[in-house]
Amino acid sequence: MKFIQDISIDSLPEGIREGVLKAGDLALEKPWVSACAVVALPIVVVVGKKLVSKIPVFKYGHVDNLKDTVNRFENEVAKDEEHDPRRNFYARTVQTYYNLVTDFYEWGWGRSFHFAPRYKDETFEASITRYEHKVAACLNLAGRTFDRIPHVLDVGCGIGGPMRAIARFFGYKVHITGINITPEHIARGKRHNERLGARNCDFLQADFNQLPVPDNSIDGAYDFEALCHSADLARTFREIFRVLKPGGRFVTAHYCCTDKWDPNNPEHVAIMRQFDNLIGTFSFGRTQDVVRRTFEQAG
Repeated sequence: MKFIQDISIDSLPEGIREGVLKAGDLALEKPWVSACAVVALPIVVVVGKKLVSKIPVFKYGHVDNLKDTVNRFENEVAKDEEHDPRRNFYARTVQTYYNLVTDFYEWGWGRSFHFAPRYKDETFEASITRYEHKVAACLNLAGRTFDRIPHVLDVGCGIGGPMRAIARFFGYKVHITGINITPEHIARGKRHNERLGARNCDFLQADFNQLPVPDNSIDGAYDFEALCHSADLARTFREIFRVLKPGGRFVTAHYCCTDKWDPNNPEHVAIMRQFDNLIGTFSFGRTQDVVRRTFEQAG
């Protein structure tokens, strides 16, 4: 099983990647660039006025308890991971985070909220689709016999980008149910499905630690970097195993710390704390080996 893929700057969208590279080169070659940026700021602001109408307006009336959630998530962090108080309200944290960032994600990233390994000269969009098709193939649905169209779970489905790509990959001869805890994502996903004509695709608002799905009823399941939000990874894996039929596959793309992770290194700890607090995840100390063992122990 492979749980980790190296993501480099080449995975970024073309324009952003080129901008990052050019900015980095310029900063290295010409340290005075920051001073020039300050001088140029008034010019940018003046020119920017002509561009304001082209920038989308993001509204956040649907984001409840934002300040309280952020403060609790950042401040209520125990050194003992097992008793981390953030875990007691992870569901609200995840909902708040995605209610806040989804506009930016969809506008700047696309409708598939995940990374992908990228070949040389491959576009960002092509790499995303290719990776989604690879996950679809790993479900091994074509190599099995079904008495009806197979039923697959998209665990932590976002707004349904991977769902629609995988449904098209199978010629819509598969029933995909997206599991998501965020109502805003489900509402957007339904609109996109209807507009794009996605067939046999639906959504279920639920916590992937408490799936309202019968035992042994699902033919396959997958997630794209969604389980980093699981406060109890062992429980999540067990729940997915519970609903899978014998022979069903679960394919996961998962955030992992590398083998160089050192829990006794203050710098490592600070970086992972900042990462987790930034995007509402629980990746602290989850090395590839830890995730693999947890996965295998689930069944």
